[in-house]
Amino acid sequence: KPVGSPLVDLSHIHEMIPVVVFAVIFHQAVPGLANEMKQKSQVGTIFGYTLLLCAFVYSFIGLIVGWYFGDTIYESSNLNWGEYHAGTGNLLVNDSGGHEWINIAWWARLISFFVVLFPAIDVISVFPLFALVLGNSLMGMVYPDTIQEMQRN
Repeated sequence: KPVGSPLVDLSHIHEMIPVVVFAVIFHQAVPGLANEMKQKSQVGTIFGYTLLLCAFVYSFIGLIVGWYFGDTIYESSNLNWGEYHAGTGNLLVNDSGGHEWINIAWWARLISFFVVLFPAIDVISVFPLFALVLGNSLMGMVYPDTIQEMQRN
C-alpha cells in the first residue's frame, strides 16, 4: 500500500544535484557518438530529445517511487524491491515481531531479483564505453598532435 510523500520538498535539493549530473554525464561520449552519425546536422536535435526523454523518465520514476515508498525509501530505491511479492505468498510473523514472506510465486521473486540487481548490471554494461572514452582522452594528452595517426596504428 502506498505510504505517500509530499509532492515537493526543496529542503534536500542539494542532494539531488550529484545524481542529476551523473545521470547525464554521457557528454564525454558525444564527439565519438556524433562522429558515427551520417546526418551531422541532426546531432543537436537527437541529443536534445534524448535529454528530454531521460529527464521525463527519471522524474516519473522518482515521483512514483517517492510517492509509493514515502519516508521508508532506501537511498538506493531499487533495494525497496527486495521483499516484492506481487500479492503472492503468505506473511509469516515470528514471536519476536519480525516477519518473512513465504511461498512467493517464482515470477515475483524473479522480478524482485531483476530490479534489485539491475543497477549493478547497468554499471557493468557501461564500463567499456567509459573505458574507451578514458583511453581516448589519455591518448589525446600523450599524443596531442598525432592522436588520429596513433589511433589508426
